[in-house]
Amino acid sequence: MDAKLTKQSLIVGGIGVVLQTAGYLWAVSQDRLFISVVDYDQYPPAAGAITIIGSIMLLAGLALYAQAKGRTRWWGLMGLFSIFGLVVLALLPDLRPTEDPKTGKPHLMARISVYLGAAAIVPVFGVVLGVLAIVCGLVALSMPRNHPELGGRQTAITGLTLGAVLLLLQVGAFFVMLNFAIPDQK
Repeated sequence: MDAKLTKQSLIVGGIGVVLQTAGYLWAVSQDRLFISVVDYDQYPPAAGAITIIGSIMLLAGLALYAQAKGRTRWWGLMGLFSIFGLVVLALLPDLRPTEDPKTGKPHLMARISVYLGAAAIVPVFGVVLGVLAIVCGLVALSMPRNHPELGGRQTAITGLTLGAVLLLLQVGAFFVMLNFAIPDQK
């Protein structure tokens, strides 16, 4: 994988996710969780613009990530399928030369990190799987320092990022559900 494109994709895609979240939270702060087309005039226009810009930046980041894996940028459109598209993109085999010339595969711990990170999408169990993906990713990142022949740095970063993002989504979903489960005391 191309390290320069991977870094650019993380920066652009990360900013996109932050902007999407900020726009959504701004809309939610208006006391409306789901805003239909009928009452679009009550939706803050700037919040909608921020959300759209964030979505475009996320798609651009995913396009760069696809290019870093040796694929066409059109694969970045998998981001339209939300987290499922991100998981598919992360699990696509890399078409560029692998990091480990001996075995042709990244280090086992790095691959396990990606698989656990992708499995972290499962509700409830995702919290445990996300933590395990983060731990495996950190272990895999520390291994090339001691054994540079193992390789797998970009794969470990992918697993670590996937595990962290899905863990945050699981925890966030828990608090959102908890918020709706407790009735207002007005």
